[in-house]
Amino acid sequence: MTTLNGQVIANGEGIRFGQVLVYKSDLKEANLVGQTTTNASGSFQFNLDNFSEDDLFYIVASESNAEDSEVILINAIGNVNPNSDSQNVTINERTTIASTYALAQFISDEGFIFGPSPGLDNAFSIVPNIANIETGEAGVIIANEDNEEALLIFNTLVNTLSASIATEQNRNTLFDITTLPDGDRPESTFEALFNLAEELNQTLSEANARSFFRLAESASNPLPMLEEFRTTLPIPLHYTAGGMYAVGRMAFDSQGNAWIANNWDYQSFLNGEGDRIPASQITVLNPAGEPILGSPIIDSPIPDTSLVNGVGYGVAVGADDKAWFANYGNGSIVRFTPDFENNTANLDLWSSAGIQENDNPQGIAIDQEGNLWIPNSGGFADLDDLGSVTVYPQGNPSQAVTFTNNDVIGKPFNITIDNEGLAWVTNDQAGNSSVTILDYEDGEIKLIDNIPTNAPPTSPPFPHTFGTPRTVAFDTEGNAWVTNWTTSSLTFIDKETKETQEFPLGLENFGLWGLSVDSGNQVWAGGFDNFSLVLLNQENSRNSTVFESEALQHITAVQVDPSGNIWLANNWTRESSVSDPENIVGGDGVVQFVGLADPVEPPLIGTPVDPADKPENLLTTTFNRFQNSDRPGTYLYANETESEVIRRDFTNFVEEGFAFKASSTENDTLIRLNRFQNTDVPGTYLYASEEESISIRENNPNFVEEGIAFYAYDADANMATDFYRFQNTQQPGTYIYVTETEKNNILENFPQFTLEGVAFEALT
Repeated sequence: MTTLNGQVIANGEGIRFGQVLVYKSDLKEANLVGQTTTNASGSFQFNLDNFSEDDLFYIVASESNAEDSEVILINAIGNVNPNSDSQNVTINERTTIASTYALAQFISDEGFIFGPSPGLDNAFSIVPNIANIETGEAGVIIANEDNEEALLIFNTLVNTLSASIATEQNRNTLFDITTLPDGDRPESTFEALFNLAEELNQTLSEANARSFFRLAESASNPLPMLEEFRTTLPIPLHYTAGGMYAVGRMAFDSQGNAWIANNWDYQSFLNGEGDRIPASQITVLNPAGEPILGSPIIDSPIPDTSLVNGVGYGVAVGADDKAWFANYGNGSIVRFTPDFENNTANLDLWSSAGIQENDNPQGIAIDQEGNLWIPNSGGFADLDDLGSVTVYPQGNPSQAVTFTNNDVIGKPFNITIDNEGLAWVTNDQAGNSSVTILDYEDGEIKLIDNIPTNAPPTSPPFPHTFGTPRTVAFDTEGNAWVTNWTTSSLTFIDKETKETQEFPLGLENFGLWGLSVDSGNQVWAGGFDNFSLVLLNQENSRNSTVFESEALQHITAVQVDPSGNIWLANNWTRESSVSDPENIVGGDGVVQFVGLADPVEPPLIGTPVDPADKPENLLTTTFNRFQNSDRPGTYLYANETESEVIRRDFTNFVEEGFAFKASSTENDTLIRLNRFQNTDVPGTYLYASEEESISIRENNPNFVEEGIAFYAYDADANMATDFYRFQNTQQPGTYIYVTETEKNNILENFPQFTLEGVAFEALT
């Protein structure tokens, strides 16, 4: 048993006789562990029993019953050590803001915190970076010298919340400010902060921003805060540890760790040996920004030699969590395999196969089959040195294949893989900008399509489509988005027609480079020359939201992690300029905008997926298969609750074992399967989609609908295992649903069963 020794403080005073609720967060719900009440000074104790070190806890405190109170504060304390007798906890404005921002993407409309791992766990781990969960003071990262601006933003939020707690009039002002566009007005301080952090994208109108700032200024004991109002209020955490210098790009592994490519060597820079010596180090940060695996990692099997050599924009993590880096410096590829048990990463592959000298590979990618795609850019310096694209089949350099066609690809820069395994390549060659689509099949790279700079726009008819395209990314529908360096615009490419639409930002000298589309189809781009993050307004691109921060420098990469944090790569210092190449200095670390985007499942291969929509997180209900012994060759599928009834009361149904996992709850990515009993052959069942069910209801009165059976993926989702439907011709109107292996056996040995096609997809 561990005792939580807590205090609840609001506007500098303990909340007397307030309610304290302790919750445990799980995949699909938050479970109330118990509750207690604060004493006259705002202190409380709560005993935690029967829990593990992996359990995640949060505490909700209110002036009265949480359902009726306008003042609600929280602290997402995360893991508790079961071997400790006690742990101190403070719940105040700081912990409330830190918890709400860090966990913004995991807070339900009803105010509960839950969701899939690792994103949920990672989000909990960021809370202490912003607020100390024990003391309620500023957190360890936000209080350091690299985060002075972030602390001022945080303090502005704290002051506003404190002022709102002080009077009902101030609370009403806060509730008005954070009312949603649909008119949904918050009823508590926690709900108001959630609206700001998640629903409003940490953005306010100018009028509301001014009101918000006035509230902050009115706090009775204000903390040092921003000097003037801002319409955007993100918390940008700046991480600088781990040997990062001139970061090019990052990629996330399955646990949300960031594998980071550095352009230049940080040790040489520190020693004064040169600003732009090709990097010999890579960096790996955990989701809370802490260096892991011995970072900075300088690993080579050759003494006094580094096989890492100035990685540019090329880093990719495969489904096996192995990380690949493209050395822009010497035209080669390296692979690292993590060893988390020993806190290290091993460089276990180096190759320059298929890459010509001075080819300068850039943004690499791994497809669904494990093939490594390498765009050999030919470098920035020599415009006449045209490039190529190389594939290492299943990561094997000895089988390298290279595609060269300078009519369509002159300066390949970035490669991204779609859901079909096709590689989309940005070609930023001056005067020949394009996006090219390639396929690897039967040992050959094939040209599928080329979308030139004069591709037909849909509407409106802008004069150009691409302007030195840098990065390509996909939305959840498989459409492509491209950042344009020279035109400060984004280009949309329809996945089917390949027609384009340009979205100009109307901002000069923006230099769009990095790009990420989150699982909610929000498009995020980085301004290399404007030191900012842009959220594209797809209705009016010239009115897009621009997030600025003093922590941001010249930005290359923009990536979204499974907690909904946006990571940006500081590639050059702000003072550095293309016009003064001799005095360019590498950027400092990475910046993490906390909880701003919709989470993306890592590693990203294909379109972005919300981790909550992963098959293993959606399809969690077990269904068993029973055969009706009164009518052999007829079957029933039942969840565990119904299975218990069948085992007890219907002995004519013989259990054959586990059938599949589906969902018992509705989801936008799933289809509904309804269950019908065939009254002509009682005890036999048909499972039909809603589309088929409409026809059955109209035309087959012998099939009696019994309700929703389960939810699963449709037949062409390519997300889980195909289940084929057979009809038993010896007993028409009776069916069986099977996987590929059993399908083949039936086709070979049981001719009385007729295959009707794939009915749905589920987990096995």
